[in-house]
Amino acid sequence: MKYSLVIPCYNKNGNLSILHNEIKKVMSSITDQNKYEIIYVNDGSISFMSINLKPHSLECGSNFRVLDPRKS
Repeated sequence: MKYSLVIPCYNKNGNLSILHNEIKKVMSSITDQNKYEIIYVNDGSISFMSINLKPHSLECGSNFRVLDPRKS
């Protein structure tokens, strides 16, 4: 089974790194690295959260996505 964590983000730039690190700790303790993904969804935020999350995307690879419905 693969887990997908979908996290809506609205102007939460300062908290995203903390949240991401905590999620990774929990998920790595309960499942294999390739059995989960973390999806951050820009929920109309005016802050540019993808800059804050870029280091995490490089670290997590395919287990990590940032979606911005406004740019689709």
